Amino acid sequence: ARNDQFFAEALIYWEMCVAFVHKEPIIPGREKTNDKTNYNEARTIGTKVMPHPWTGVGPRAQVLFAEVGRLVRNFRAISSPLSYGATSEHVDPTQIITAAMEFEEELLGIRWPAVDDLVDVQDNLTGKLDFIMVAESTRCSALLEIYRVFPNILHNRLLKNADVTGISSQFFFPYCGGTLLHHDPRDPTTWLTSLARHILLDLIGSVPPTSGTRPLQLLIILTAAAELRLSGPTPAFSLDVLRARNLAMTRLEELLARLPSKPIFMIIKLVKEVWRRFDIGDSNVFWLDVMHENGWQTVIG
Repeated sequence: ARNDQFFAEALIYWEMCVAFVHKEPIIPGREKTNDKTNYNEARTIGTKVMPHPWTGVGPRAQVLFAEVGRLVRNFRAISSPLSYGATSEHVDPTQIITAAMEFEEELLGIRWPAVDDLVDVQDNLTGKLDFIMVAESTRCSALLEIYRVFPNILHNRLLKNADVTGISSQFFFPYCGGTLLHHDPRDPTTWLTSLARHILLDLIGSVPPTSGTRPLQLLIILTAAAELRLSGPTPAFSLDVLRARNLAMTRLEELLARLPSKPIFMIIKLVKEVWRRFDIGDSNVFWLDVMHENGWQTVIG
């Protein structure tokens, strides 16, 4: 059973890597689990959690990230069927939005094991906290994609969590170093950029670049980097965005030297093009659209 789960989690990672680029229809109920194939929790040895090389301690977060990728891809194909190589007649927008709301609720409910509950993997370069930070960044990245593509879901969430002054708190982000900014629920771009900055500076930035978790970070870095708009409410905010951009590009270039170079080269090209469009005033550009418009699809992992 332990070997079966190890193999199943390897497939979870592979599915997450290809979900945003593989032309595949949504199959209702596929993301639901059953008692016979429940690989949602990380493996345990006795009372300890054993991190997996490709899913770490967050296999369910990766399953949901893959499902979000499929939802996003199919939803964007409705308005750009030629770019995405798909037609919209097989896509039910209501079904997609309902699924996105369900995934958001589940992602918000995920909790990670304590550091002391993890098995030491006997790797001097990989600390136990690295696995938790990567799992949390996976969860936040999946939520970032939901909120970017389905802004009404973000709007509703911000209203639910607003305090009496109408300002959103850090609510479901336990590792957030500061309040995520949003000034107008009808224009959530500042909040989205703030979440992307949190993913890169607070989470990925806390993981050493030599950590053995670095292959798990590629899709996370891409999705977060692709929301880093320089225009912000204060100079300090824009400076933080620049810091996050620098960290993202530095990590991508480090991965370029350690992993198969062609996919990462394509991702660097994609991120730089998204930033170029942001910087000339196109604040609504979305990385997945740019990737498909230019035929830059690649395995993201």
